[in-house]
Amino acid sequence: PIDHPLTLLPGEEGSIPMSRRSMVIPFFLLIALSILFLGHYLVYFSLVHFFGIDLPRHRATLAAVLFVLAISFFASSILAHWTDNFFSRAYYFVSSLWLGAGLTLTTALAFAWVAWVASRILAGHSSLVWFGSAAAALATFYTAYGIWNAYHPRIVDLTVRIKNLPPAWRGKTLVQLSDVHLGRILGAHFLEGIVAQVNAQAPDMVFITGDLFDGTLGHLEELVAPLNALEAPRGVYFITGNHETYLGVERSYAALRTTPARILADEMVIVDGLQVIGISYPERGQSSDFAQKIARLPGFDPNQPSILLYHS
Repeated sequence: PIDHPLTLLPGEEGSIPMSRRSMVIPFFLLIALSILFLGHYLVYFSLVHFFGIDLPRHRATLAAVLFVLAISFFASSILAHWTDNFFSRAYYFVSSLWLGAGLTLTTALAFAWVAWVASRILAGHSSLVWFGSAAAALATFYTAYGIWNAYHPRIVDLTVRIKNLPPAWRGKTLVQLSDVHLGRILGAHFLEGIVAQVNAQAPDMVFITGDLFDGTLGHLEELVAPLNALEAPRGVYFITGNHETYLGVERSYAALRTTPARILADEMVIVDGLQVIGISYPERGQSSDFAQKIARLPGFDPNQPSILLYHS
């Protein structure tokens, strides 16, 4: 039996009342900002002590910079929803980059403190600046690797065994794409590279399992235009992820309809004896019974071979 929370239509049993739902977002923002400020305070405290920053004006400058960085991701996200220009895109890129680099630096500095304390206990003395420098270097190299890794997606080969698989499907290649996050940072050019990688695999089918978009405004049709070059004789299928619900499911669907991708919104298609089931990601504040959704699919046969697409 399959039992996971999924979409529930407004008004059905299990939906979260609007009053409670309206309280969730401010509470989430409060928690997120608290974590960000706590992490940035750790960075401030560590940099001051590891590198002996004593002058008041230098400490004040560092505190001001870290305060701006702490709120930058939320501020840039809000600005990017108001306007789309070079400044808003650049600000969003820098703040997003810092969100990852800052987390890496915070983690490295925390380990540096642990290592320094251990060194003091074992050796009796140690240089603070050495541990701070090591943490900064580690964070820099790891962030550089992370950026390179994000722009160079890798192909992972998996062998999937399915009971009662029709002979026509044995040994065939399917490609799954997930979490591409097209938007202000990764655009159509990035997707062109992915499409080239996919076509090189000569797949029979392609599955796009959510978070194709990253909550961006603008011309979504231009972002997904490279999908028109996909070569998959038995079809390209798309289901929504959580980011499509942030962006707007209908806006996502409208963009995908300009491509060969077929949208599966709690639907099933049978392709040469293989049941392909696509379950949509739940809208915020909604839930329902996963098994019931599948059981209600017209023509679904639990004894036949199936592939379930769901963004987790």
